[in-house]
Amino acid sequence: MRKRATEIWNSIKNLFHYQQIEDTMKKELPYSNLQLALVVAGVSVLVSSLVYIVMMVETLHMVNYLSDLAAQEIVNSPPVLTMENITSFALFQLFFNAPLFLAVFLIFEALAFGAFKISGGKGTFEQQIYLSSLVLFAMNISTVLGLALPLPCLNLLSVPALLILTLYFILFVNVKAYGLVHDVSFLHGLTVLILLGIPRLWVLVVVPEMAAGLFGLPNGIDFGGV
Repeated sequence: MRKRATEIWNSIKNLFHYQQIEDTMKKELPYSNLQLALVVAGVSVLVSSLVYIVMMVETLHMVNYLSDLAAQEIVNSPPVLTMENITSFALFQLFFNAPLFLAVFLIFEALAFGAFKISGGKGTFEQQIYLSSLVLFAMNISTVLGLALPLPCLNLLSVPALLILTLYFILFVNVKAYGLVHDVSFLHGLTVLILLGIPRLWVLVVVPEMAAGLFGLPNGIDFGGV
C-alpha cells in the first residue's frame, strides 16, 4: 500500500509537467477505482482547507502587526481579525466548506459523465472520477501559494502564479483527462467542462457566502478582501 501511495504521489507531481500529463494518466488509468478516487479527493480537499486556515492565521498576525505600527491612528478601531474569528472560520471551513466542495466535485463529475455518455463518450465513471481526483489533488497542492497572500510584495507574485496554475489544471489537465477517458477531442471536453463549470463555480462562491451570513460570520469584504 505504501508503494502504491508513493506511485500516486509521483503521478500527481508529474501533472505539473505538461509534457508528462498523457503518459502519467495512461499509467494511472488501469488503477481506476471509485473508493480510491474518493480518498484522493477527500485528502486533497482537506489539504486545501488546512492551507486556508494557516493563511487566515498568517493574516491575523499581519493585521495585528500593522495595527501595532499604526496604533495611534486606529486606537479606537476594533480589530478586524481575532482568534475567535479565525476559530469560527476554521470550523466553518472544515465542517461546511470542505464537505460542500467534495459534494460539488462528485455531483459535477457525475453530470459530466452523463454529458459525455450522451455525446459519445466511451469511458467509465470510475476512470473519469479517478483521474479527476488526481488533477484535483495536484491543483489543491498549488494552494500553498496562498500562504504568501497575506505577505506584502510576495502576494504580487503568488496571486498570478496561483491563478495560472488553477486555470492550467482546470482548463488543460482536467480536459486532457476527459479526452483520454472518453476518447473525445480537446474541444469536446472543454465544452462540457465550461458548460457545467459555470454553475459549479456559482455554487462554490454563493453558497458559502450565504451560509457564512446565516452563521454570523463576516464575509471576505469584512476581512479586508481575504
